[in-house]
Amino acid sequence: MLLFSLDETSLPFYLWTTLVFVGCFYNLLTIVVMVFEEVHHSFYDTWIQLNLVFDCVFLIDLFVMTRREYIEDGIQMKGVKDMLVNRVKSSYFYLDILCILPTDLLLYLKHDLSLSRLNRLLKCYRVNEFNALTEIRTAFPNLFRITKLVFTCFIIFHWNGCVYFFISVLYDFPSASYDDWIFSYDKIPDPVLVSCDYSEVWNTTEDECRLDIFPPLRIFEDYDNMTEEVDNAMIYWRNRSEILTFSKFVKQYALSFYWSALTLVTLGEQPSPKDTFQNSFEICDTLLGLVLFAVIVGDVGNMVTTMNMKRSNFEDVLDCCKSYMIYRKVHRRLQRKAIEFFTYTWSHGGGQVDEEEIADFLPPRLYGQLAVHIHMETLRRVKLFEECEPNLLYELILKLELRVYSPLDFVCRKGDVGTEMYIVKEGAVEVVFVQLGTGTVFGELSILNIPGNKNGNRRTANVRSVGYSDLYVLSKDDLWAALREYPEAKKSLMEKGMTRVMWNFSSHLSRG
Repeated sequence: MLLFSLDETSLPFYLWTTLVFVGCFYNLLTIVVMVFEEVHHSFYDTWIQLNLVFDCVFLIDLFVMTRREYIEDGIQMKGVKDMLVNRVKSSYFYLDILCILPTDLLLYLKHDLSLSRLNRLLKCYRVNEFNALTEIRTAFPNLFRITKLVFTCFIIFHWNGCVYFFISVLYDFPSASYDDWIFSYDKIPDPVLVSCDYSEVWNTTEDECRLDIFPPLRIFEDYDNMTEEVDNAMIYWRNRSEILTFSKFVKQYALSFYWSALTLVTLGEQPSPKDTFQNSFEICDTLLGLVLFAVIVGDVGNMVTTMNMKRSNFEDVLDCCKSYMIYRKVHRRLQRKAIEFFTYTWSHGGGQVDEEEIADFLPPRLYGQLAVHIHMETLRRVKLFEECEPNLLYELILKLELRVYSPLDFVCRKGDVGTEMYIVKEGAVEVVFVQLGTGTVFGELSILNIPGNKNGNRRTANVRSVGYSDLYVLSKDDLWAALREYPEAKKSLMEKGMTRVMWNFSSHLSRG
């Protein structure tokens, strides 16, 4: 059981990394939130229990990471001793050791010393690994990047807000006023909602709940007695309103988070600091905010650029094509046909996925395996190739070329010399009022140079695209280049071709 190893690209390793990420997020969230007295009193025991749970997770992770496979000189190392030595040599191993030191035993001496768990944050390097693994696995990488940015901003705002409230505690915030720099309840009163019901519960009548009669409104200079005016307004709204009450923690955290967000994004609009320490903290916070804001703007810009890069490149080509057609005075009908082709190509992914770029990037063998997975079944449907050996089919698959035909375009014309065979990937083509759909093949006999064929290598019928059609094309030269290495397959193909030609000739005679 202890001799297992984990590939970092495997699902079990990813799931375990996800659990460690949850532990890191828990510590990032709770270490500083305990500064709020209401949270400390209500959830302290639960916090201690969850601390033990995630400390166990981190301890197990120390062992799991010694069973992480690694690559050395291109070889996947799976030996238990090799993996252990490789991990011990890594600086992250010592971070893991420091991370699980029981520094939170200090909580027995001082219950509100939640910062004693700061060493648990050394594990946050695993958050980067979780991000990298998720970005590789997810089908929505741009959405994940946005989520990651929001998560990062939330954690920074959260910590900064908690530090701000801790400073407010040191300054005795219950006695603070609205104009003080520190937290004050005057800055976040409970909202008052217009609400009234003439019933026994409210002890009001229908007239007392009428909202169409307002007390007279006067400008400030008309107030003879300001206190009396306020009292009259309170009497009027007393039975016509309801106070929505929030807990102390909600008010404290909401205002602290709001202050943090405004300060870090350099919006300001807060009371000025009252002493040197507050002023120094505000300056440091603002400088941190400038850097953070620059990073956020840069990340958002990079994400938008990445998301729109394919679209932008595609539109550049489209604009160049439009300019070229206008410059060359191409007929409007042909211009419209070209533009419709661009629209189809983008909507069906052709402008978003460059198969040639993928083929150039991937190792030849790996790209070949992808191509075989995509095309092998289709190529086996071709009668001529159904008994060919896999290696020949592999060679032919790598030589397939994708072409897109517009509606009513001729794929080939009757009498043309056949130099290619076609496989319908998507769409349909029409041959003598007969439609050939996805997966069908035509033109295979014309590329074999079969002796005795009365039509030679010429096409026997017109083939037109019904709508937009995606066809895979195999040229005669590519076929014969592959057959040079497979003489037995060449002989078998020629025999099958001769049989097909004789059958077609016999059918023609019987109809005549």
